[in-house]
Amino acid sequence: MEKRFVRPAPGLLVRLEDASRHLDPAGELVPWTSYWRRRLRDQSIIEGRPLRVRRKRRR
Repeated sequence: MEKRFVRPAPGLLVRLEDASRHLDPAGELVPWTSYWRRRLRDQSIIEGRPLRVRRKRRR
């Protein structure tokens, strides 16, 4: 199954499909089901890329 990275729209809490908890505000990789397509259509989530964390260079 295809997976996509999504995050909640600003100011919203969005439950995961299984209702176990809320989607992480920084975003998560989720299976692309009809549930997530509906959340995108009603503008509850935003598709995007994970934020890159910069690591300090070792000397």
